[in-house]
Amino acid sequence: MISVGFMGLKYFSGMPAQASSGPRLYDRYGPLVTDPQGIFNLPRGFAYKIISRSGEPMDDGFLSPGRNDAMAAFANPDGKVVVVRNHEVSVDDVKNGPFGKANVLLDRLSPLQIYDRGHGKKPSLGGTTTFLFNEDTQRMGYLF
Repeated sequence: MISVGFMGLKYFSGMPAQASSGPRLYDRYGPLVTDPQGIFNLPRGFAYKIISRSGEPMDDGFLSPGRNDAMAAFANPDGKVVVVRNHEVSVDDVKNGPFGKANVLLDRLSPLQIYDRGHGKKPSLGGTTTFLFNEDTQRMGYLF
């Protein structure tokens, strides 16, 4: 059953060779310029702005989780941007979770508000953080 799900992967194994026949990102925008901050290398003329860092306090008193591995942004009817950020924080990762070191902030949250409380021992720390970003003021606020 598992092998059926991976059968299509063989079609992706040749993609780099096929993709090289067309224009590459490097060809269109030029080489990446080394970021002096060591955060994000971009082509000349491009810029980034950090709007949130892991470990920063959120509006709800918890910490912005770390180990971000994916994000999506959606237009909100009020003109703000809804950002959903995924986190892959393991149960024993006390450095990157929303409850601080050794989960000291965990008692601030009702057990009914946690999807996976970990059978009363350690809560599951992976999941998403959703926040609003106001492009006009360049500020953010958390939804949940």
